[in-house]
Amino acid sequence: MLFGSGRSVADRSFVVMKPAFAKCDRPTRRKRILNICARFMSKLQKINNALKNVAFPESLRQWIVKFYLLNIRRRKLIYDSEISSEQARNILSVCDVVLNESGWTRSLLASQCVDAKGNPIPWYTFPAIEYLSQLDWSGADVFEFGCGNSTLWWSNRAKSVTSVESDREWFELVKGRIGNNCSVHFETDADRYAEYVSRFDGFDVIVIDGIFLDGGRLKCTERSIESLRPGGLIVLDNSDWLPRSSEILRDSGLIEVDMAGVAPLNIHASTTSLFFNRDFRMKPARKNHPVPAAGGIDQSWERFASDEQVESYPFEQVS
Repeated sequence: MLFGSGRSVADRSFVVMKPAFAKCDRPTRRKRILNICARFMSKLQKINNALKNVAFPESLRQWIVKFYLLNIRRRKLIYDSEISSEQARNILSVCDVVLNESGWTRSLLASQCVDAKGNPIPWYTFPAIEYLSQLDWSGADVFEFGCGNSTLWWSNRAKSVTSVESDREWFELVKGRIGNNCSVHFETDADRYAEYVSRFDGFDVIVIDGIFLDGGRLKCTERSIESLRPGGLIVLDNSDWLPRSSEILRDSGLIEVDMAGVAPLNIHASTTSLFFNRDFRMKPARKNHPVPAAGGIDQSWERFASDEQVESYPFEQVS
């Protein structure tokens, strides 16, 4: 046993989780999954702590691999074989990075997009968030189709943030939380919603992540191209579901970089695409760039280099 008396943690955890997952068929709502994840993460933390000093029992080893590699939506084991204690520990470590340090677990528990510390983050894929968070946006004017925690995230980094929202309840909620450098506007008509970006004198960043019915994002895409300033960036969220919008942005001459992966709150992978103007020159937010991502290892293989060697590198130094 790992700790306590009676059944092992593996047996007790399996008894708790198995009935819950038996009820999770395809129409299961997110709240049920959230509750299951919360209970599981509590068990996982206890197991993780126990593993520091206690060897893996065979039953626990098998339970971990079966649970982690379970396809929740189809309730089907996609992998089922013997693994070593070291391999099981590695599974736990990777899951801790993916679920905890990224903020995915905390987002589910909070029912909103936040990082591991509870700070608001956009509803983009984690790779996109990691990249964008490492750039200096202090001089940028940002426009968003669709407001939310992304508005709060951008407001802490950008010179100004302007958003248009089509949902009244969400609009009122975000409006009460924004800072002095933000403005949020309400519009329900799809055409006027898409045209809103044209009312201003261009933007350095335009985020297309709002209304999607009646070709809403496609209309926003068409309007965004003419409102993007030289050296700017367009963020197209859920681009894997928006092939026509992606094509239009590519054909306009923007450089497409797709950031695929898991996003806060989602239980599936998706894609957030970044479309760069060819004069994009946004500087890193820190001297050492890139910095380790959430769950990364903070080390350098180039600390041997002298200042003279670094200054000789063929790129512009960031002050």
